[in-house]
Amino acid sequence: MQAKDIDGRARIATIIDLERYPIDRPRSPAFDALVTRCLDELSQDGCCVLDGFIRPGSVARMAREATRSHEPGAARPSLEGTAYTLFHAR
Repeated sequence: MQAKDIDGRARIATIIDLERYPIDRPRSPAFDALVTRCLDELSQDGCCVLDGFIRPGSVARMAREATRSHEPGAARPSLEGTAYTLFHAR
């Protein structure tokens, strides 16, 4: 693993609980077990709950960022709609 990969994983690990949800280790037994569990939940319930996927401190930080994005003078994209509506409008 290169130093850049380790640094990127460390940054992601501050946001996502990679021990419980090893999305950074595809093709590992832990990753495969997670995918199997999620597919089973989707099949049975129509959704998959990843409790604790985002670390609590990161949830709070995301909420602050979302709140700031609605403040007067906050930068906003000039396009209206989503990537899906733009795609279908062509």
